[in-house]
Amino acid sequence: MEVVQRQWGKYYVLGSGDTYKVKRLIVNPMKQLSVQRHFKRSELWNVISGEGEMTVSEKSLFIKDGDFILIREREWHTVKCTSEEPLVI
Repeated sequence: MEVVQRQWGKYYVLGSGDTYKVKRLIVNPMKQLSVQRHFKRSELWNVISGEGEMTVSEKSLFIKDGDFILIREREWHTVKCTSEEPLVI
């Protein structure tokens, strides 16, 4: 399994194919991903555990375990872990 370390935490590539990629993101407490957008894909995020703040197209929302977030192609987005435990997506 591929593991990629980042300043904000790490992610695991759980599976991939020609038209998809499945990752497990682990965002460390009080860390944040860079603001980004994608021109050739949408993303569906499922919050497994932890709490955070997600911004999608300038709208901020509180996220927690059980939440699903659809990020459409070309939408700016970022996420920050706001809890003392890692945010797992």
